Amino acid sequence: MKLFYSLIAVLLILSAHAENKLTENLLKTWEGNTTVNIPFVKVNSLSEINGSLQSEIWEKSARLDGFMIGNQQKRLVPGERGGIYLSRDQEYLYIAVVTSAPGDDPGAGLSTLCTKRDGNVYDDDSVEVLIAPDTTPDVAYQIIINSKGVIFDQQLTYIDDKSSANPSWNLDGIKVDSIAESFKWTLELAIPLSKIGNPKDHLKMNICRNWQGIGPSSINLTTHYSDRKRMLDVRWSKNMPIIQQLHLGNFEDGDLALRYRILNHTNYDCTFAVIVGNHTYADSKHTGFAVDGKVFVDIPAGKVKNIELPVKTSGTERRYIISGIYSSKEMNNIQRNMSVFVPGKLHRRDPHTSEFVVNNIGSGILKYYPGLDRVAVEMSLTSINNIQEIKFLFKDSEGKIFHKNNIVKSSNLRSLIQMQNTLGKYQFDVCVVYKDGKEKTFAAVDEFEKKTFEWENNNLGNAKIILPPFTPIKKEDLRVDVLMRQHTFNAFGLWNSLKIAGTEILASPMTFTLVVDGKLQELTASM
Repeated sequence: MKLFYSLIAVLLILSAHAENKLTENLLKTWEGNTTVNIPFVKVNSLSEINGSLQSEIWEKSARLDGFMIGNQQKRLVPGERGGIYLSRDQEYLYIAVVTSAPGDDPGAGLSTLCTKRDGNVYDDDSVEVLIAPDTTPDVAYQIIINSKGVIFDQQLTYIDDKSSANPSWNLDGIKVDSIAESFKWTLELAIPLSKIGNPKDHLKMNICRNWQGIGPSSINLTTHYSDRKRMLDVRWSKNMPIIQQLHLGNFEDGDLALRYRILNHTNYDCTFAVIVGNHTYADSKHTGFAVDGKVFVDIPAGKVKNIELPVKTSGTERRYIISGIYSSKEMNNIQRNMSVFVPGKLHRRDPHTSEFVVNNIGSGILKYYPGLDRVAVEMSLTSINNIQEIKFLFKDSEGKIFHKNNIVKSSNLRSLIQMQNTLGKYQFDVCVVYKDGKEKTFAAVDEFEKKTFEWENNNLGNAKIILPPFTPIKKEDLRVDVLMRQHTFNAFGLWNSLKIAGTEILASPMTFTLVVDGKLQELTASM
């Protein structure tokens, strides 16, 4: 028995040592050494670029979540959501970008003023892709696209880390599909590798989202989009583990609900690690890293695992979400990534917005828009292998149920649902229908209240009074008085006099001048 307990103690010590080593390695992550592994997908996937994310290209892709502001704020964009998908085949690099958008209408309220190639697309709501292939270390390619699919592209050449642009370069053969509706923008790109230097083993990349009213943000933290030292290192192989970062949670409130899916396609065991916390300082000197939460999970060779880490933070210190995957034997780093957020920095443009998690099924976000009397639900499923459909159920305070069915064709669902007329509290349930016909309902996933607001159904603003400094419009003969201005008209319909705050503005009455054969003619008019 003593030997048994001794073995247990040794294993615990070894496990603690391994965790400490992984933690130490993770804390060396910064914006200049982040990496992502992307998979090879089936050949000839170009026809599946259709803006719907319903393809093997995206189901098996690497995924990163969260766009960050790169100036002194250094944080995830508060009040907005977004992420990227990455994969490739022999000919194309595939990129999908999914972000929140301000509107419910077709076009989702995004700014799309630019309509011609190589115009000022960067002034619109847009996505920006920077690619620096390993085959041409002094060259990078920049592509900017708005939600109408209008492209600005140019080639950048670097000399001593300073770039010069060639805007006449065009990325021929790119395929773009974009869908912007229901508060969401989905952009899919297929970029021919032959047109971006035919990268051999890897490339450096950053993907940016330019937001109207907020400014630029990027998937990898950087202060300038073309800084190659702070680009994501994108690698590929047919035998590499893939990380799918699925969900962050309400980071504005410091309430994280981290979700990952790890696809270990290798023939060796891996360890996935994620740590959340903040750097600590004393007298301006770095003293350590305070951990809010962490998890270490072994991923056997050839297996897929779903990992969840709920973390509740307090305070307003800048927090770091650092994740990585390692070979379990040598503890060599295979991939690492970092996100930064600041709790308490809330800037939501939406009314009732909440995030929900359905255990072992997925997670999502619910937005209730009382002015439209609609609910928008977006849900990301952990797996769709055995699911036939998902029902979004709403139960009002009187027990009346109505729902929206979603036939599951991809792991990303979204629905815009017209509410019933009944006032009161609504309960939101999720019902899962499996392919064998069985159903399971997850009750009270979320709730919200439909009510009559103070500004509805009243006569506010309808009273026939005029508030200072405004004054009633007055007319007397040919004079009209409007807000500190007196206009006196003549028979031509022009001004004889214009007084502002009692001061005459005109030098003389206005009239028409007519010259015939060099002679001035006098014009007369009568009322």
